[in-house]
Amino acid sequence: MPERKVLRRQQEALGAAMVDVLDTVHPPVARFRLMSLGMSPALRTESFQDVVGDKGCLSCGNCVDACPVMARQFGPIVIPNMRTSMALEHLVADQCQRCFACIRACPQTDRGLKEFALAYRRGEKITHALLASVFLTLSLSGIALFHFREAWPEAVIRLLGLVHRIAGPALLLSPLVYFWLDRLHFGRRLRQIGTWGRDDLEWLGQWWRAVRTRGRVPFPTFGETHPGRKAWQLCLGAALLVFAVTGVPLWVGEDVLGKARIQAITWVHSRTAMVMDVWVVIHLVRVLVRPALQRLRRMLALHGREADLLVERAQYLG
Repeated sequence: MPERKVLRRQQEALGAAMVDVLDTVHPPVARFRLMSLGMSPALRTESFQDVVGDKGCLSCGNCVDACPVMARQFGPIVIPNMRTSMALEHLVADQCQRCFACIRACPQTDRGLKEFALAYRRGEKITHALLASVFLTLSLSGIALFHFREAWPEAVIRLLGLVHRIAGPALLLSPLVYFWLDRLHFGRRLRQIGTWGRDDLEWLGQWWRAVRTRGRVPFPTFGETHPGRKAWQLCLGAALLVFAVTGVPLWVGEDVLGKARIQAITWVHSRTAMVMDVWVVIHLVRVLVRPALQRLRRMLALHGREADLLVERAQYLG
C-alpha cells in the first residue's frame, strides 16, 4: 500500500510537470525527453548497447524537421549541431506554436508521454473543427440564399433554409462546447485575447511597416499569441455576437417585427457575414495556402541540390 501511494504521488507530480511544460510557449521536446525512460532497446543496434537508457539528445534532427517554425524560417538544416533539441529551443524560443510535433517526432520520448501531448489540446482541436465546418456551412448556404435565391427551386430553398437554421445555433454553441471540453484552454484563450500591451502595439507597427515596404522591413515573429491572431479571434467573437442578435429576429419573421425592421436586420446580418467571409478567406490563405506554396518553393529550390547539401555536410564534418 505505501508503494502504491508513492507511485500515485509520482504520477501526479509527473502529470503536473507535463502540464506546466505544455502550457509554456517554448519547444517542449527536450524536457519531455528527460522525463522519459531514455533510449529504448528497440531503437539501438547490438554494437551500441551502452546507449540504452540514455536521455541525451541523439542529434537525429527529427524534432527540427518536424517543427513548422523551423521549416518556415530556415528550411532544411543539414549541419549536425543545428539538428538538436538545444538548437530547436534556441532558434524557435517564444515563437513556438505548441503543436507538439517535436514531441511526436522524438525517438527518445516515451509513447505514453507522446499520447499525453497529443491529447492535451484535443478539446481545442475538436472545437476548431466544429467551428470551421459550421461556419463553412453557414457561409455557403447564406450565399446561396442571399445572392442566388432566384436560381433555386422552392424545395432547394427550403432545404437550404433548414440547413442554415440548424447551423446557426451550432455556431453560437461552439464556445460552450469549447468550455465543456477544455476549460483550462478556454480560460487561457480568453486571457490571451483580453491582454494587450506595448509589445502588441510594437508588433502591429512592425507588421504595417513590413507590408508598406513589401518585405524590405522584416515581418515580426509569429508565435502562438501574436496580435494578428488575437485580432482575428476578437473579430470572430464580435461576429458571433452580431449573428446572435440579428439571427433571432430573423427567425421570428416580419409577421411579428414588421417588414422594414426585418429588412434592416437582414442588411446588418448579411454585411457582417460578407465581412467574415473575407476574413475567413484571408485566414485560410495564411494558414493553408501560403505554407503549401512555401513548401513547394523550397522543394523546387532544393531540386538538384541534394549533392550540394551532402558536400556541405561532409565539409562541416571535416
